[in-house]
Amino acid sequence: MSIRKLTNRDQNHLDALEVPDAVSIASSEDPSFRHKIKSGNKVQVFSAILSEFLSNSTIQGVRYFSEGRRHWIEKIFWIFACVVSVYFCSKNIKNVWKTWEDSPVIISFAEKPTSIWQIPFPAVTVCPQTKFRKNLFYYKDALDTDFDDPKLNITEEMLEKYQSAIQVCSKKKYPKGDKFHFIDGPVLDILKEISIDLGRFMKIFKWNNEKISFREVFRRILTEEGLCYTFNALDTSDIYRGRSADYFTKWTVENGYNVSDLNETDTYPRRLLGSGAQYGFLAVLTVYSDDVETLCSNSIQGFKVLLHSPDEVPQMSKQYFYVPSSESVMVSVKPNMITTSDELRNYASHRKQCFFNSERQLKYFKVYNQRNCELECLTELTETECGCVKFSMPKKNGTKVCGIGRLGCYERAQKKLIEKVRSTGLSFLDKCNCLPACTQITYDVEISQAKVDWEVELGVISLNVLGPLIGRRKRSLKKKHYDMAGLIIFFKEHQFISLKRSERFGLTDFFANCGGLLGLFMGISVISIAEVIYFFTLRLGCSLRMYRSRRTDAIAPVKPNIPSISIIEPPRNQGIVDL
Repeated sequence: MSIRKLTNRDQNHLDALEVPDAVSIASSEDPSFRHKIKSGNKVQVFSAILSEFLSNSTIQGVRYFSEGRRHWIEKIFWIFACVVSVYFCSKNIKNVWKTWEDSPVIISFAEKPTSIWQIPFPAVTVCPQTKFRKNLFYYKDALDTDFDDPKLNITEEMLEKYQSAIQVCSKKKYPKGDKFHFIDGPVLDILKEISIDLGRFMKIFKWNNEKISFREVFRRILTEEGLCYTFNALDTSDIYRGRSADYFTKWTVENGYNVSDLNETDTYPRRLLGSGAQYGFLAVLTVYSDDVETLCSNSIQGFKVLLHSPDEVPQMSKQYFYVPSSESVMVSVKPNMITTSDELRNYASHRKQCFFNSERQLKYFKVYNQRNCELECLTELTETECGCVKFSMPKKNGTKVCGIGRLGCYERAQKKLIEKVRSTGLSFLDKCNCLPACTQITYDVEISQAKVDWEVELGVISLNVLGPLIGRRKRSLKKKHYDMAGLIIFFKEHQFISLKRSERFGLTDFFANCGGLLGLFMGISVISIAEVIYFFTLRLGCSLRMYRSRRTDAIAPVKPNIPSISIIEPPRNQGIVDL
């Protein structure tokens, strides 16, 4: 066997055999990885686990960071690509989160139409513009009285009548004396004594194409317009807290009518079987010329009418329409209903922008709706600002009723209710948090009216409604010196499309959107997230335990599979020795 000196080519081949391929050997099999886990510091251990995670992760793009044979330009490219993907993915997930947090609710059309049979007929509140009977009370006397005159000689009874009357009329007086700040007497009883009675201004009433007694279905109610009469509204015991129950309703806005009442026609509140002018509400109203008083109301003589939900307290100063004398007004009603799915019950009110009845308890009312809440808010503000409330407002026992000396304070409280505070940008009404009810019914109306010759009209009605009785009414028309007005209210259609408030983004939708964005931009799935948790918890802990328990064990070096070669330097001036 001959021995020769290794050339440079042989040495390079030997070096290549001694260097392991960084790509072909897994991180956990690399001696340097085991060395870092066994004896390295915390930074080295974390670096080893991170390197193994990058090499084996299913997250797209990150494995190119740790490959040894990648050029640095390639690594920079993949780092840039991943950073851009993370940026756009985070931005879009933030938008999804904002939408889910700020607008989780969508209002859409219901899948099926709703029959008018399933909802109540609107409550109809009628207020005569002629407030008082002249033979019982003459309003001009109240206006002509100098209440600031110290020598004023007037009985307490007449003073209470003056104060009560001035509050319900459009033309007012504002005396300054302390004795006019509050009203001690019951305003309702005083107004009952001097106001127009129902039987005086209502002559004919039909409901659902049948004549019924109006005294049985109309109820007296106190509003800011004075004494009015309402039809189909819930009784005060079903609206206000602390009232004894004269009636008991099984109907609520949220739940509707009782299932056992679906075939009943005489329900409380009332409802209709069909639509059209032949069904519904018909009333012939009367205005006596002897009672007309333009100082109290205005030059328009007739009636103010408000349609509202049966569970709302009527507020005549906000929404109403006129029924002038000598005219017939036909009102076509189109109901609007918004319901809310049960899946939104667990949402905060500011997110779904409504209240269920069980979520918002009012102080004075059993039933929550936006109108009742706003009235309660105004009541609280008026009591705070003026030390009393208006006669038509709800009140507790012991609360004072404002007299005519506090009318200015009450009007300022009304303005303050909706004025925005510069520091907060919110009004007092905004602070009351009177969001809409989650289930609510409103009534849109289309009104048409025309002049009517009641001498002719009564003759036509007499053939269809009241027979000989109308003939006697017709003969007495000129003798009594009164004028008439007609009011017809009916549903326009038999069915209507309601609206439904439901989830726009549920929790499942939120995760689905986020998962789609993560998969689109980074190729991340739930398994990828599990990998991150695994490598930096379970994998790290198990590796430390496995390798550091073998600290006393020697790690065999990796030797190249080549034969041992002994190199003998020949003496100078000698060649290769032959053995």
